[in-house]
Amino acid sequence: MSLDGDAITHNLNRIDRRGKGTYHRVMAGLSQLIAASKDNKLPYPGIICVINPDKNGKRIFRYFVDEIKTPYISFIEPDFTIDEMNEKRVEGIGNFLLDVYQEWEKNNTPKINRHMSLRVFNDLLSILMISGTEYEKIKKVNYVVITVRSDGYINPDDILRNTHPELFNQNYNLANSTLEEFITSEAILGLYRGIFTLPEQCQACGVRKLCRNGFCFGSLPHRYSKENGMNNINLFCKFYQEICIRLCNYAINKGKTFAEIENAIY
Repeated sequence: MSLDGDAITHNLNRIDRRGKGTYHRVMAGLSQLIAASKDNKLPYPGIICVINPDKNGKRIFRYFVDEIKTPYISFIEPDFTIDEMNEKRVEGIGNFLLDVYQEWEKNNTPKINRHMSLRVFNDLLSILMISGTEYEKIKKVNYVVITVRSDGYINPDDILRNTHPELFNQNYNLANSTLEEFITSEAILGLYRGIFTLPEQCQACGVRKLCRNGFCFGSLPHRYSKENGMNNINLFCKFYQEICIRLCNYAINKGKTFAEIENAIY
């Protein structure tokens, strides 16, 4: 469920058509989902929080963990491109993420808390922890996200709507097209060739395999510009790099060797 923090923070942007905040209705729905999960009717619900650069990441994280008591959280950056970049906004979001990482690491010290997952950090830690093991030999594949609208039309990931609006057309519909036709169309292949090709500046980065220019953080619009398409360094590069380095140190403290870490990141 989408929940951006406490009532004041959430209601800044999550309003209904009448301009009223939705926090209390969201919380009522979340309570019903939690109750249903305790009856084994569905998995425990997770929280998706869009980062507010003016808020404190530590406080928002602790609110979710200590007061809402949700074990599954995903923090996502607002969608904007390099052309729409505001330096203060970028710094605020990046520092928010660093604050969240610090609290997440505290929550996993001295022992990894397997009953609480912050999606991006836990996913990246898993990559580091399986390095050098049998699990690492499992074939890795690139994945794509597809949006299927309620009217049956097939589009790319919604996160790309403001970078590639021309791809959000009505050329493919489940009524007369297959998912394979959509994915193998030249326009979609070209899109993902750009996404999976790292810019030249990334080649010397020590954590390039772990970060993949923000791809592993779910950050795509933040590397896009009208001039160069996806061939740009991510706006949050320095923050992602710092988080990756901290994760590497954390994994080493959990027993991984430098060689295993190097294999996973470079």
